[in-house]
Amino acid sequence: MTEFEIATLEFTRISLWISAIHAFISLIVGAGQCALILYGLRLMQRGSERREEQSKRQHEETMADLDTRHRESMRALEARHRESMRALEALIERTAK
Repeated sequence: MTEFEIATLEFTRISLWISAIHAFISLIVGAGQCALILYGLRLMQRGSERREEQSKRQHEETMADLDTRHRESMRALEARHRESMRALEALIERTAK
């Protein structure tokens, strides 16, 4: 083998090693990117679950408040109705005499 052939083979061998190292580094970087993407997706999912729980709690609190207000309004309406009915009965009794 000539010196040129030996140099060419050595250059080819080095090129192959560099290609293999490049492929290995690309694999590691790709795996790291996948891991970061999965981590980000998990964080987003947890945040979404937390927001959903918070929204559900707020909805329940709002519904409880609305129910309480509704009951209070109904009691007030019933009291006004009873008072109006008493006034009407009194008016009927006065006019009936």
